[in-house]
Amino acid sequence: MTKIALYLRLSVDEAETDESNSITNQRYLLNHYLDQTPEFKNWERLEFVDDGFSGTSLNRPSFQRLMAAVKVGTIRHILVKDLSRFMRDYLELGNYLENIFPFLGVRFIALNDHYDSLTSEQNGLDIDVPFRNLLNDFYAKDVSEKVKSAMNSMKRSGKNMSWLPPFGYIKDPEDRFKIIIDEAVAPIVRRIFTLYLEGNSYQTIARLMNEEQVITPAERKMQISQARYAKSFRLTTEQKRNVWSCTTVGQILKNEAYKGTYLFNTRTYVRGKHVSRPKSEWERIENNHQAIISSELFEQVVQLKTSKSTKRKQHQIPKISSVLTGLIRCEHCDHSLIGHYNHQGYQYFSCRYCKGQGEKMKSCRVDRIEQSIKEKLGQEVVNPRQIASKTRLLREIEQLKKQKLSCYQDYKDNLATRKDYMAKKMVIDDTVKNLEEQLNEANKVQLLTKDRLTKEIISTHIEKVVVDCLGFFTVIYR
Repeated sequence: MTKIALYLRLSVDEAETDESNSITNQRYLLNHYLDQTPEFKNWERLEFVDDGFSGTSLNRPSFQRLMAAVKVGTIRHILVKDLSRFMRDYLELGNYLENIFPFLGVRFIALNDHYDSLTSEQNGLDIDVPFRNLLNDFYAKDVSEKVKSAMNSMKRSGKNMSWLPPFGYIKDPEDRFKIIIDEAVAPIVRRIFTLYLEGNSYQTIARLMNEEQVITPAERKMQISQARYAKSFRLTTEQKRNVWSCTTVGQILKNEAYKGTYLFNTRTYVRGKHVSRPKSEWERIENNHQAIISSELFEQVVQLKTSKSTKRKQHQIPKISSVLTGLIRCEHCDHSLIGHYNHQGYQYFSCRYCKGQGEKMKSCRVDRIEQSIKEKLGQEVVNPRQIASKTRLLREIEQLKKQKLSCYQDYKDNLATRKDYMAKKMVIDDTVKNLEEQLNEANKVQLLTKDRLTKEIISTHIEKVVVDCLGFFTVIYR
């Protein structure tokens, strides 16, 4: 049975203001069209839905799945409500309509824009289609800027825009833009500051909190929000509850909110990713809400931290990053282990969570784990698998070069236009470049036993490394 893909998309902003573009409305409109069109009435319908994703980005889960199905030939027909549902970047959309879809043999239909690539003579080059794409692009950028401007205006007037306040505060029931002290846990915050000023380390404070089974920020967040945190909320094996860590204590001690300061615009988006701004660009409003601790006490903590940091740097061994960071886990609590160095220069991994609870856990030397992986990959993984992989890559590259030569011959024989030839050539060249990069990586892996491990090699072959309480490790391969 012939398949047709129905692509539906709705951004977060549209969800609150535009009922006509709701997923339900799009689904009804597209299915109604298919039901009323004899050509498509009995076709198999495959839905791809991105709910809450901007059309200006290609990094959408269902969009990526759809394009993967298109590239392998599973889907050759795509139906959308309008062009803006598929994409709001007019340059990218033009590339898809003019080059990618024609080359892959995909029929693209935008219902409300009356566009069908099968009947369009210029593959989307009609003057109204690019103009409409340009308007969609401008609309997305304009809405985004207006939302940012409105949010910043509210923040600068002292309105707290975070969905959940820091540990020690709760939302004011009478004003959702204000925060008030959470009397149930505020004494915990005050005690942490006092303990630190008395000379206790982060680890000592965390261990003390765990011994007394003091409620953690994650547990309190679950209580007041009724949310669930499957990734960040980890439990100990024995106590079956969340634990305090050095990181949790450190985050509390550096949070200016506890002295009444509203700190905002500390992060921004760069290419769709959240990144921290330079501290010089952070914005703050002093005395914006009731303080849990005094400004004087907070400054004392800052000075003490600075003093300790200076002393640590004077005796610190230069840090060497490991490609295994994030993959080494504790057998006891399943937390990710952190790296540290001894005075002899060896790097170790140990569990800060178990240590925070007073557990006796031995560390594990990183160089021994890496050597074990090198030997295993060099003897059992690299040779047979890499040879087969290289053979496949070389075969695919050769076939693509023959295909490119055939396209050129069609162009010379006037069987294809220059535009079609250039579009196919561009796609083939890009594919060959990608395959050649994979081939180069395969060659690097073959030198594994003589060269150092890389992040690419580790992510390809290693799932995780489990370390037990005695410091013994087990490497789990993919």
